[in-house]
Amino acid sequence: MGAIAYLIVIALLVLSVRRLFRSRTKPIVVVTGSEVSVRGWRTSSTLSWSRICRIDVARAPEIGVDDFCAILSADGGEALSVSDTYDGFKAFQEAMFARWPQIEAEWRRVRALPADLSQRSIAWRRN
Repeated sequence: MGAIAYLIVIALLVLSVRRLFRSRTKPIVVVTGSEVSVRGWRTSSTLSWSRICRIDVARAPEIGVDDFCAILSADGGEALSVSDTYDGFKAFQEAMFARWPQIEAEWRRVRALPADLSQRSIAWRRN
């Protein structure tokens, strides 16, 4: 096998491994009537809707990545962070707006900030 063919085979192998690794590590957010879960390759976190006492929205740009997330906090310090890069984020966002319509304006304001601006704000807090 020639050197060029060998390099092509190695490149294809590297790309295949990268795809496999990415598919195993990209989290998914799952919403049900009673809870929200974030499931990664080896981790899973769940929070009941009724336990949520605070919702923060944040934009945290990093090198080459523009990240928006919602941080759901419960009594006792438990928190669940959901990034817009997770599979299922759109369904999660719709579920959030259905449960807490008052957060939509702040959610959209923070999400629309310029990509290089970092901000975190409280969208809702239980009284």
